[in-house]
Amino acid sequence: MALIIQNGEIVTSKERYVADIRVEGEQIAQIGQHVAVESGDTVINAGGKYIFPGGIDAHTHLDLPFMGTTAKDDFATGTIAAVAGGTTCIIDFVIPDKSVPMMDGFAQWMAKAEGKSVIDYGFHLAVTWWDKSVQRELGLAYNAGMTSFKTFLAYKGAIGIEDSELYQIMGTAKELGGAMVTVHAENAEIVWQLQQKLLAEGKTQPIDHAHSRPPIVEAEGTHRAITMAAIHDAPVFIVHMSTADALEKVRDARFRGQHVYVETCPQYLLLDESLYRRPNWEGAKWVMSPPLREKYHQTALWNGIRAGLVHTIATDHCPFDFHGQKDMGGTNNFAKIPNGIPGIGDRMQLMYTYGVTEGRID
Repeated sequence: MALIIQNGEIVTSKERYVADIRVEGEQIAQIGQHVAVESGDTVINAGGKYIFPGGIDAHTHLDLPFMGTTAKDDFATGTIAAVAGGTTCIIDFVIPDKSVPMMDGFAQWMAKAEGKSVIDYGFHLAVTWWDKSVQRELGLAYNAGMTSFKTFLAYKGAIGIEDSELYQIMGTAKELGGAMVTVHAENAEIVWQLQQKLLAEGKTQPIDHAHSRPPIVEAEGTHRAITMAAIHDAPVFIVHMSTADALEKVRDARFRGQHVYVETCPQYLLLDESLYRRPNWEGAKWVMSPPLREKYHQTALWNGIRAGLVHTIATDHCPFDFHGQKDMGGTNNFAKIPNGIPGIGDRMQLMYTYGVTEGRID
């Protein structure tokens, strides 16, 4: 018994054409004109509709403990939302506590997903500290299939790392012969200093979150990650890029021949920092890091997609309830608002609507 999808317009990376599809056991068995329907087959008439390959969201945070709470979606609710929006595979993050060996952390995250996820999934491994045991475990993780290591140049005193640690992580990834280091590119020390300054001045609202992480901070972190990768002659992947300033650092590096890759997210392409000024503290809904920016950065990012400087569109999905989570640290300290927004179910529709139909991408 198979699933037959008839008369849909199939869209691939190279072409569009009308055809039928036969699916057997969750695999495409045949694509062609007038595919035969056998007894017991289920038929869907997709006439007048597009058929896309299932999307991959390479940046999600499901069931993540963070900033004193846990992201609202687990691997059941999050992946149900994903597949409803056309995403059939996610890559989440193993982010173990510093007291937990990394492979034990991997087992913890596997347990979070097993029996809950309704789609395919994989994991990046976050490296939030460094010692010889970590170096050994990165080799074990690589052999277990986690071939990308996430680092944070942010969140001082929590999951952020020092430059010396990033140097060691990149060197180890290079030695493993194919591991990719991904970087949350900011400057943890500058962010912390700006946070303290703003709070001391009585600037406590969601817009001040954006002011504590200005575009130049992301550009500096991007430049630092690119420099570290160049020293090791290794590739580097900058996640959730939000600024024209950071993208210029990438443009310069790629012009020199460096292997620098970039991810951005729909929120940075479509939303801007004016949302932080909404009354009744509503701006807290959009507190994330990096924060939303002024509108002109959106144009630079769309241009970057067209120019091949931005390589993937992910969501950084990490939702928290407005009441009971976003406000758990009180409404008078932006630095205590859990960072993250939802998006896992909307990415493909948003990119099609505001990218393809409005002529920004094809």
